[in-house]
Amino acid sequence: MRATALSKTRPHFPLRRASRKKLFRYFVLNFFHFTTLRLKAKAIITMAPITTKKNNQTKKLVVDTSAPTENGVFDQESYVKFLNENIKVEGIPGNLGNLISVSEEGNKVVIVSTTKFSGKYLKYLTKRYLKKNQIRDWIRFVSIKKNQYSLQFYSVADEEEEADEE
Repeated sequence: MRATALSKTRPHFPLRRASRKKLFRYFVLNFFHFTTLRLKAKAIITMAPITTKKNNQTKKLVVDTSAPTENGVFDQESYVKFLNENIKVEGIPGNLGNLISVSEEGNKVVIVSTTKFSGKYLKYLTKRYLKKNQIRDWIRFVSIKKNQYSLQFYSVADEEEEADEE
């Protein structure tokens, strides 16, 4: 037989073209389905054991606002109000509930948290507050110790003395 005669003959598969496609899809999908199930079963067997999450311990952050409040530049009550309104818990601002508490103790603002609450987030919120009240150019947020922060004035006098000496 010649090649032209072979190409003109009907395929050996007895089904019509549409049903062949359906069967092909069926076999392909089932093949992938069963192989993924087998892979998932292996993954389940070889995975590390599931451990329970540790309960978050309470974290206490203290911000010392004595220097700016004594000069009358900084209003501590509005800062506490700003923190209460803008701290996000589970993506919702002001949703503190019993998880986070913000309070004043003299010239200090104390934040007690039982959920995730980082010092960087507190620094971010404080910078936002300072920028909103247009005092960011004079006051900076400084870390004193772990979980203890302070609002301090920029040391402009030292820079002026150095400039005069030169």
